[in-house]
Amino acid sequence: LAMIWPETDTEHARQGLRQILLQLRKVLGADAIQGRGTEEVRLHPDLVEVDCRQFEQLIAEGQVNEGFRQYRGDFLSGFHLPGATEEWEEWIEGERQRLRALATNAAWQMARKEEQAGNSSGAGYWGWRAIELAPTDDSGMRQLLSLLLRLGDRPGAARAAAGVLQRARDPRSAAPTPELLRLCRLAQEGADADPPPNVAPSPAASVTAGPIDPTPANVPATPRWPTSLRWGVPLLLLILATAWLALKPVNPRPDEALAIGWLEDLSPPDSAIPTPVLRDLLTTSIARLPGVGVVSAARTLELEAQLGDGLPRSARGLEAARLAGAGVLLAGRVRHDGAGYTLDLTATGIRSGTIRYTVEARATDLFALADEATAALSRQLHLTVPLVPVREVSTPSLLAYRFYEEGLRAYTEVDWVSAARFFRSASEEDSSFAMPWYYGSLVADVLGNSAKGDSLLGRALSLAGHTPDRERLLIRARWTARASDPAMLAVAETLAVRYPTEPVGLLALGEARLTFGDPASALDPLWRVIRMDSLGLRGRTILCRACEAYALVVQASTQLNRFDDAAAALEGWRHARADPRALVYAGVMAEQLDRPSGDPEVARILDSSRVVDEGLDFQIRLRRGDFAALDLRLHNLLGREEASQRADAAWWLHISLRTQGRLAEALASASNA
Repeated sequence: LAMIWPETDTEHARQGLRQILLQLRKVLGADAIQGRGTEEVRLHPDLVEVDCRQFEQLIAEGQVNEGFRQYRGDFLSGFHLPGATEEWEEWIEGERQRLRALATNAAWQMARKEEQAGNSSGAGYWGWRAIELAPTDDSGMRQLLSLLLRLGDRPGAARAAAGVLQRARDPRSAAPTPELLRLCRLAQEGADADPPPNVAPSPAASVTAGPIDPTPANVPATPRWPTSLRWGVPLLLLILATAWLALKPVNPRPDEALAIGWLEDLSPPDSAIPTPVLRDLLTTSIARLPGVGVVSAARTLELEAQLGDGLPRSARGLEAARLAGAGVLLAGRVRHDGAGYTLDLTATGIRSGTIRYTVEARATDLFALADEATAALSRQLHLTVPLVPVREVSTPSLLAYRFYEEGLRAYTEVDWVSAARFFRSASEEDSSFAMPWYYGSLVADVLGNSAKGDSLLGRALSLAGHTPDRERLLIRARWTARASDPAMLAVAETLAVRYPTEPVGLLALGEARLTFGDPASALDPLWRVIRMDSLGLRGRTILCRACEAYALVVQASTQLNRFDDAAAALEGWRHARADPRALVYAGVMAEQLDRPSGDPEVARILDSSRVVDEGLDFQIRLRRGDFAALDLRLHNLLGREEASQRADAAWWLHISLRTQGRLAEALASASNA
């Protein structure tokens, strides 16, 4: 009570707790929350599963693989309780550190166990997993470098060393220890660390070389090669060089994103494959590889919809990847026969057009095929394989996935009614599939049903812990934005930094900074969205993220009193796309400056019903002194069923009455609200 209701006396705090417990029992079941006396309550362990407790139990029992299925990030990451005390925050932080340390220690135990068993790939995986949990821990990084050097994983060790040295250049970070720097030098030079005592030297190391005679034998200065060797030796060297390039591990460049292109179905007509579903599955699965940026399926579909049908499918996929900022396109062919599925992929550099590598996979179903292709790609890139199958972070139902993919396609093509139907069908097929609930909430908002949007988004949030990183951040960013939660800043910044090819993350970051009073820093991510969404500005589809960014740029510039910048942004918006919202914002800005815009089209729109944003319309009528029409509209809105609309109308009515000097009525309206 003291941590959650610090400003409330005991009686009212207990009353608040009773109300919360009542609501929880309605959701979880009457017996889900048990009481012991008047001082203690707990969740019934047989009726309500708690992932933290399951994680601790599994780790204690030595079931580390199963335990890590429960551990998906920091405890209550992104959660914020307004008004809570420092003790509450300290308790959360303490639990985060304790659970993270438990997971880190378990990962190192598994790494040592796998190394002793001779499983180098497993040992490397768990070592990297431990570092993901504690990236700034010098002791852990020393363990990782020593492990990778012992395993002979020189590219992995060099990559780890590069991360340490990059962090060392940051003045805010602590300087690495001398021992850590020594290991970094060994890794970068390709030298081996001292092997552990139980590792015997290799046979090659035990060969003793004889003394070297400093005086060379008397040989001809220009040796004469036999005719057969004159061509044979260069040919042999060419073959060896080609083999070395083929076997050399391919490491992804950190500034290159990967996009999944078109998949050609070579199956017989009676065995057709839902290739869009496989494409989405591959995107979701590969995006979990450490250090590999992947353009999301939603972004790819959005760009392909904007490009239209004028290009062949394969060319449209390539152009969408280029516009998304990807450096590598992964495309190919898939076939279904009696034995299962076969997938052949080719990775092509988008700028150079050269083939980087190929990936082959076989499996009995599409989910397993995506997992196998991800494992094959991880071997090419010398990365660790995701431990959790893709069906566990999405849905095990192929039908639900097909509904979801169709809904995503309808959403990007701005067919709201069809999108809502497909997302609803996907949720009905698998109610634990988070993303149909999320996109369903977006569609509900577009269709004007914000109460339904809140409900659907709440359901998506409850399932977000079982989704991949990008999807989890998307859900939380939208939830915190709707709640005006300060955690929105951290969530949006994480989304934008981790997924720089996604305009939705940058847009969320700009909106968050603007919402919480930092309009100057909001401008950079917003202008980046405008540059990224050139097709949206051309009006290929109604969906235009650049238009949303332009609107926020105008707001930010106005808040900073940079009216010339706001006017220039409006002019650029109008020039790029004849969007009614640009004219509306131009008119609002002119009204705020108490000067006519000089544009008859602006005046016509402001006087018409084309002002879709009610808040802007109310603001315009208030500044013009059109109180009669404004009050009539607000009284009509007070009779609406939706609580949020009634609350907005009551607020604007209070402002209108106060502006008119009708203070007694304004006070009464506020009391009634």
